[in-house]
Amino acid sequence: SVAALITSEGDLCYKLLERNSFRSKGIVRLLKDALKSVKKPLFVLWDNASIHKSSVIKSFLETQAKCHKIVLDDYKPDDYKKNSSEIKTARLIKSRKKDVHLGFIPPYSPEMNPVEKLWSYVKTVLLKNRFFKTINELKRGIAEALERVRKDKNLIISFFKHKDCCYMLC
Repeated sequence: SVAALITSEGDLCYKLLERNSFRSKGIVRLLKDALKSVKKPLFVLWDNASIHKSSVIKSFLETQAKCHKIVLDDYKPDDYKKNSSEIKTARLIKSRKKDVHLGFIPPYSPEMNPVEKLWSYVKTVLLKNRFFKTINELKRGIAEALERVRKDKNLIISFFKHKDCCYMLC
């Protein structure tokens, strides 16, 4: 399993697990690592997966005195599907300066999440037509692909410029 966090400035943080899927504690470790390595406030855009709303995640964010939540206002799934260029405004729930800013994309809208562009690029470009005999080879291949992406800040920034994700640059 792999989880990643990218920034609109071209930063990439990721974690690989060999045998298990990510649980809340793994996501907390990813957030902690990202806060240490990026060294600036993070805007974390999450889908509505239950792991992102778990008590472990909530507890971690509550211990971060510098955290607030952003929601998309007036979103109607049918409207978005009809006009993907329509950008919905974000509303800040708390107004203090924060280190972690949370945003949730509307349900069933992965195309609005820039990290999904990362996964598409890794699968369809960097790992395309590659065969891995073992889990270790697969893990090594994914790590190599993500390291190549990490070195290309302009590529990471381009994921945010995609027509469905550019609302994040406003």
